[in-house]
Amino acid sequence: RKPSEMGASHARRLVASLRMPIVSGGAKGIDRAAHEAALEIGLPTVAIMAGGLDKAYPMENWELFHQIVRSGGVLMSEMPPGTAPSRFRFLQRNRLIAAICKELFVVEAAFRSGSRNTANHARALGREVYALAGPWASEQSQGCNAMIQEGLAKQYVLDEPIEIEPSWTKKRVEDALRAGAETPREIAIESGLGLRQVKASMPIAAKTYS
Repeated sequence: RKPSEMGASHARRLVASLRMPIVSGGAKGIDRAAHEAALEIGLPTVAIMAGGLDKAYPMENWELFHQIVRSGGVLMSEMPPGTAPSRFRFLQRNRLIAAICKELFVVEAAFRSGSRNTANHARALGREVYALAGPWASEQSQGCNAMIQEGLAKQYVLDEPIEIEPSWTKKRVEDALRAGAETPREIAIESGLGLRQVKASMPIAAKTYS
């Protein structure tokens, strides 16, 4: 919902390079950038709503929603009219995005984000999942970087690949050890990393603290 300037730019460039119908959630940020990019080059685009169509959210995107319909695109919802969007309905609609798309591209995602939830649904349905790597210092890229590093998404490269620095994972493990975590599970909880990432980094970190 709060993309970086780089993320919004990458979303537009991705849509232009794919040249295929775009399915997204109609939300602020990357969703909006993707829908707008599709409209600009005449691609069909579909926005999946979390509430009833008469409760389309966010209000600031109402003009965008009208543009989508006028251009021959589609607004979709499984909710009846009058149903207000809510947090669990946003997560619920993510499975529809995953089901309708042929391939899923995650442009930016925080470590905990709805985009990763959508990616989980897509993998369960056998869809190809791609993510764009971003700077490790950027919170908006941590989810994408983690999915690539854990093998949960293929890295999609617009230009030159952005290296995913293994030292970042090592540093998180070392910080968790300094904080008193001992077992791999404790380190995973303290660091926010996946258990597999922690176990892969433990030999490196163990040498530092032996």
